[in-house]
Amino acid sequence: MIVTADRTGKITSWNGAAERLFGHSEKEAVGQSLALIVPAEYAPRHVAGFEAAMSSGRLAHGGAVARVEAADASGTRRALGMSLGLLHDEDGQVSGVVAVLRPLAGEIVEFVPAPS
Repeated sequence: MIVTADRTGKITSWNGAAERLFGHSEKEAVGQSLALIVPAEYAPRHVAGFEAAMSSGRLAHGGAVARVEAADASGTRRALGMSLGLLHDEDGQVSGVVAVLRPLAGEIVEFVPAPS
């Protein structure tokens, strides 16, 4: 599954695999906050990590696959492996993020946000 978001955390693309896993159509998801799939108890950690990446231009886990939990449209939790990459505009400034999500496999590291 591939999901992209702008630097404010608004979903900008949502592929068919994301539709099938999360139960939200592309039309429903695009323009919504990433909070759409982030369980409420992880929201503060998600926001802190996302804001740190957008302001620093660095990923706290160095691009390694991280184990994350996401919630689908019914609230069912999904354990996934997530790889992140930063997106940049034509001036080289961070403009957003791309997330590749997949069932857990291989070497997984627990995501820990950078200290504030």
